[in-house]
Amino acid sequence: MYFVNQCEVYSYRKKDVLNRANRKYYFNDTGMALFLDEFENERILENVIFMELLKSGYKVKAYLAYKNENIEVDFVAIKGNEKKFIQVSWLRGDQNENSSLYKREFGNRENVKGDGEKILVLMDADDLSHPKIDCMTPVKFILSL
Repeated sequence: MYFVNQCEVYSYRKKDVLNRANRKYYFNDTGMALFLDEFENERILENVIFMELLKSGYKVKAYLAYKNENIEVDFVAIKGNEKKFIQVSWLRGDQNENSSLYKREFGNRENVKGDGEKILVLMDADDLSHPKIDCMTPVKFILSL
């Protein structure tokens, strides 16, 4: 067993798939991330979601696309015919106060090609609804797997 897992890239552009800089790495034991000063809450939450997806039998990749600008979704999780596009964020951001954060968290999912459930996992998802995206707390998301 390794200490880290590599999350490969899912993209329609070959150069994105071949570019090693696009790959992300996640600790098998999330507690190891607590020893590093660079890790933020959002990155640890992303690590937890990645590991839970793997435990549930999903094949997980980072989703990269291009539509007049780079679009990144944290994960595309595939299990049989089921496909989920998942973005993990600590807080959602306010559309008026921080439009770039809001656009990154919601806008990228709206531009995703292909069929599949679009999910935003964030800590303050209880009071949030969106017409095209399922918003869930981490606990609700993990229990839904």
